[in-house]
Amino acid sequence: MTDDQHRPGDEAAVTARERRLREDLAQVAGTRHATGDWNDVVRRADAPALAIPAAAPTAAGRRRGRPPRLAVAAAAAAILVVGALAVATLDHDDAPDRVGTTPGPASTTVPRTVTTVERAEAAPTSSTTSTTVAPATTTTAPPPEIGALTLRSVEVTVRCPSGDVVFPAGEGPGAGGAAVATRSTVRGDLDGDGRDEAVTAARCTVPDGRTSDSVVVVAIGPDGPRQVGGPVPGTAPVVTGGAVVVREDPIDPDGFTEVHVPYRLRDGRLVEGGGAQLTTADVAATGGLGGLRVGRTYAELAAALGQRVEAGSEATAADPCRYVSVPGGPVGVGGLGGDGRLRSVSVTNPLVRTRSGLGVGSTEAEVRAAFPGRLREEPNPYGEGLVLTLQAPGDPLAAVFTIGQGAVLSYAVGELDATQLPEGCH
Repeated sequence: MTDDQHRPGDEAAVTARERRLREDLAQVAGTRHATGDWNDVVRRADAPALAIPAAAPTAAGRRRGRPPRLAVAAAAAAILVVGALAVATLDHDDAPDRVGTTPGPASTTVPRTVTTVERAEAAPTSSTTSTTVAPATTTTAPPPEIGALTLRSVEVTVRCPSGDVVFPAGEGPGAGGAAVATRSTVRGDLDGDGRDEAVTAARCTVPDGRTSDSVVVVAIGPDGPRQVGGPVPGTAPVVTGGAVVVREDPIDPDGFTEVHVPYRLRDGRLVEGGGAQLTTADVAATGGLGGLRVGRTYAELAAALGQRVEAGSEATAADPCRYVSVPGGPVGVGGLGGDGRLRSVSVTNPLVRTRSGLGVGSTEAEVRAAFPGRLREEPNPYGEGLVLTLQAPGDPLAAVFTIGQGAVLSYAVGELDATQLPEGCH
């Protein structure tokens, strides 16, 4: 018989020896779970440096592949060391949430050597730690909302004909016998801090009967409400686009003109300007030119441009049609307004071009080549030449080119009916 063949006479001896080896392992390891194949137990010691060296096997051990008694004791010691390492691993941040078992051969499953570790939970890692922090307590009352303020309780400075006058809190008159009355108040964020400022328009009257209007900005800070910057002349403040736009009504012997002036907060001061100023580099389209966008109010135009916007009428203030201009912008650029909004932009400056590169001086052929089959041709009702109109189906906006002597004399963009008024409101 070969060594690989079974010898019936050896079975009882093998069984007895296996029982004694298991009892020895239980005494050394101090556990009741020393079951399974011995070679499998040694394989599950996760430290190769602690592998059991080969020893001269007995005859039965050679046939069954089992180590002798001393090797079993060494295996038990190795298993205890590995178990201690497994316990220590649980205290490390990279430990798994739960130590699992490793499946053995198909016929048996051997748990890890330290059975108390099987139920141990790892400490939560920093990524999953949830700490409840008690809210901080303070005796400082939060600042009030600007909308809840009584602005008469704030000391403000108003620009009067005789100079700036300080009005103390309350209803009383200021220095010099002048009186102030709040006319209107609007709110909005002017400095980008997420908190609204209050903008109030006030009128002061001096003993000689002259009056003037001023706009004062009140903000809420850590110390409560206070005036920000100095007063600026004007009425009807509007907060839009991060600016406060006031209206000035200068005397116009030829009609009526209102001037919309934008101010922004800069380093605690109200400064006129800001925005993207209108230049000849702006490109015209059916919706407008640069910040001169069709549909915007005059105040919105001023805030967007950072420039004064004038809206004048040859009649009275009740006339809805206005000639719109930007005194600080390029010459030869204007517009028509109605009901407080811009309706069209007209251009006679040859430096201001459209998206297609067309402008004053472009030939009629160039205009037709840019929009083949899309132009509507009409005779010029105000003189020689013709009018070429570009308008997409269903679009209320259009571009209208006035042609004379084979070239563009002017063009307008915006609402169709407002672009077809080359002579303006009347």
